[in-house]
Amino acid sequence: MQAFTASEGGFTGAFAASGCAGIVTAASGAPNGPTATFVVTAVAAGTCNLTVQGVSGSAPAAVTVTVTTLSGTIQ
Repeated sequence: MQAFTASEGGFTGAFAASGCAGIVTAASGAPNGPTATFVVTAVAAGTCNLTVQGVSGSAPAAVTVTVTTLSGTIQ
């Protein structure tokens, strides 16, 4: 898990994260601005663009997310 913070000065609406279905989930317990913290949890290996924006249509911000997996044998 990794956490990140989205913020937009003066914004009091809700932020939403999207764009990485099947690779990561991104959830916030308190998504309303001006600041919201999201927790990102890996679901499967892959690369995607996670986009965060205010649900009222504020300018989106995107970050590339890469999830890798390791394989091995536990003895």
